[in-house]
Amino acid sequence: MIFRFFKSPKSENGYSVFLMAIYTGFILFLQSLTFINSDIFENSVLINVFLIITAFFNPLYLTLVFFPVLYLIYKILPKLIFRLFFSLLTGILFTYVFIDKIAFNQFKFHINSFIIKIFTQPRALQVLGIGFKEILVIVLIIMLASSVTYIIYSWVIQSKIQVLFETTFRSYFKKILLLFLILTIATLDKFTFAWLLYNKNISVHTLAKRLPFYMTSQGGRFFNKMGFKQRTPKNYQPLLKLAKKNIHYPLSPFTPSIKDSKQQLPNIILLMSDALRQDVYSEQLMPNSYKALNQRSLNFVNHFSGSNGTTQALFSILYGLPPNYMTFFSKAKVSPVIFEALFSYQYQINILSSKSLGWMGTDQVVFSTVKQYIEDELDYSSIKSDKMVTKRAIDILENHQNNPDKPLFLMVFYDSTHLPHFTHPAFNKYQPSKTGIIFDPQKKEDRERGYNEYRNAVDYVDSLLGNIYQQLEKHHYFDNSIIMLTSDHGSEKYEHGHWGHASAFTNEQLKVPFVLAHPGSQKQTITTLTSHLDISATLIDLIGDSYKTEHHTAGQSLVNRQPRDFIMAGGAANRVLIDNHYKIDYTPFELISYYKVTGYNDEPVDNPDLIITEYTPKILKMFTIFQKFLK
Repeated sequence: MIFRFFKSPKSENGYSVFLMAIYTGFILFLQSLTFINSDIFENSVLINVFLIITAFFNPLYLTLVFFPVLYLIYKILPKLIFRLFFSLLTGILFTYVFIDKIAFNQFKFHINSFIIKIFTQPRALQVLGIGFKEILVIVLIIMLASSVTYIIYSWVIQSKIQVLFETTFRSYFKKILLLFLILTIATLDKFTFAWLLYNKNISVHTLAKRLPFYMTSQGGRFFNKMGFKQRTPKNYQPLLKLAKKNIHYPLSPFTPSIKDSKQQLPNIILLMSDALRQDVYSEQLMPNSYKALNQRSLNFVNHFSGSNGTTQALFSILYGLPPNYMTFFSKAKVSPVIFEALFSYQYQINILSSKSLGWMGTDQVVFSTVKQYIEDELDYSSIKSDKMVTKRAIDILENHQNNPDKPLFLMVFYDSTHLPHFTHPAFNKYQPSKTGIIFDPQKKEDRERGYNEYRNAVDYVDSLLGNIYQQLEKHHYFDNSIIMLTSDHGSEKYEHGHWGHASAFTNEQLKVPFVLAHPGSQKQTITTLTSHLDISATLIDLIGDSYKTEHHTAGQSLVNRQPRDFIMAGGAANRVLIDNHYKIDYTPFELISYYKVTGYNDEPVDNPDLIITEYTPKILKMFTIFQKFLK
């Protein structure tokens, strides 16, 4: 009886398989519609035409690509198995649409290769907080969606529309005409995008990123051959074309300048917690850290990470370079100068992390020369891993105190503050708190629960840090050590329409705590702009080496700070210029082809084109700095 459910009222043939492909495209079309909101329409008829055409017809591309594959499967499999396969396929596709919408609402990016890469990592489900109940719910959704979508297709679409197809498109001419019409309509959005890109329309880039499965297109040569004249906006500023180049890092080989073998070098202790934003470093939210560090440290309150993602941020900390360089360094495997200094001065290196540093290939770039010193393969949840990392750090501090022949470099990287926030049951004073990984950040009550969960996680990590501070006090590490508290990046809690990180360059995602204590330092609040790009130069300076800062970093030492026009951040493609007035996020291909201008606090600005024109000298200077370490 169960198999009769999958018996179609019409037998499958070429028409029915084509309708199946159309049906899958229709599901993706429904997904596109969910991303069309009134707030993204602009005062441009052409932009709005592009948006509407794309939402309707971009899924046809996937349909036309998918049809030959589906038809081949239809020819291979028995008919009953094929129907079961199609039912499961539509269910998975519908579930994907459902989950992708949730992900976009929370994080403002679609399920992509980056997300897939995360899910394929060991411990992925555990780290993301997905347990048996969540997996069971997803399976049930897929089964339900499979049944419902197949019923809709077989008893509504196939039984009604297939008859129309078979009677209307009998001749080969009509079939070819139908295919031509579909290809023509599906090409309209590509043509519109290419035309907008040809005329340097900035908005089209943002819209294309918003729409799922959108494949961009270019038509510059075609339009030039057709005799069209390219319209160039006032803000269109050419930059030097970045050719394929090799890295030139450092500009001169590192050679230790400290010759006195009896000179005691300071220990270096770097304390980090993932996604720790700047505003949580306070007496209320991090009492242990605040008590231990506040009276003896420099507190940099306008400190920005080099990026809004972990891998790029760690790169900016240790290399002192903008994360755009990672493309070049990933092949070269050149050690950061700070590690060369540690090797030269025979530091005892210990790198402890609650999560695998190899997740996003960090161990292949940033830590490629220090893999043997990393302890990060802890097969536990973040709560347990953070606790074990703390215990291991305390052991290292005690052992080093008993054998202080070599200076110590200790890096501790916590994970509980990263999404989804793992919180020990004993740390739940902020209520109501979120439970589970799926919620709606657009609802005020859900945002409050999510932020409380984050604050509880911060409270938990701070309690673990308190144990480390006790050891630092007990063994007098504050007298002979450089101690830093910071994070890789921040975490937005829907202040600007995003949840989490790696989705925008807002202050909540970029500004992080940076607290520095070193021998002789006193309480001081630093309000000038500082950056993760400054950390490696600061460490070289504080250990007493005279190696030139400009030979290995785009930052500067924070010990001898000099006034500067701006600081830099960015991602794999984007670069961000930040000063005391504005934040300019742009993509520098052959020119400034995409940009977004906001105020320092991410507020909207008037006349962004005029600001771009005014800031062109700074942008070109930033580009020159970037080119400095390439040859």
